[in-house]
Amino acid sequence: MPKGRSRTVSLRYYAEACIGELDERLKAHVMGIIELLDGLEDDGSLDEYREAV
Repeated sequence: MPKGRSRTVSLRYYAEACIGELDERLKAHVMGIIELLDGLEDDGSLDEYREAV
């Protein structure tokens, strides 16, 4: 993470810059994890587990 009192950088921008420096195999693995995490935020995937109250 950037240190000091310099201009702040968004965490997403910093993460994308770091991911861009990875080799292709590792980058694909990290992007797969990010897609899974984004899928957790998708509310539609949880519909099958909901019960009417």
